[in-house]
Amino acid sequence: MAERFFRWHIMVPLILLIIGLLPLFSALLTATVADVFNCRADEGGAYPCIVAGIDIGGLLSSGGMMAWLAVFSLPFVALTAFLWLMFAVIWTFVPPK
Repeated sequence: MAERFFRWHIMVPLILLIIGLLPLFSALLTATVADVFNCRADEGGAYPCIVAGIDIGGLLSSGGMMAWLAVFSLPFVALTAFLWLMFAVIWTFVPPK
């Protein structure tokens, strides 16, 4: 019966978790860019950050706020991935009637 367990039974939850973690990666990238260019990036607002003659302060502010999106979206995505895996295991190992 395990032959009914396809690769996409595992791939879908992994893709969902990666999608749920993307806002967190965005916030980490924002913090790294702000640190490299010696800029200030926090939730308090957009601060001037000139890189190659372009002010990226607003972009850094938006990227930093993505961490809050991860706080709210990751539990829902993790629950969806868990339920998907449970249904996949049941579908694989419970014989059809």
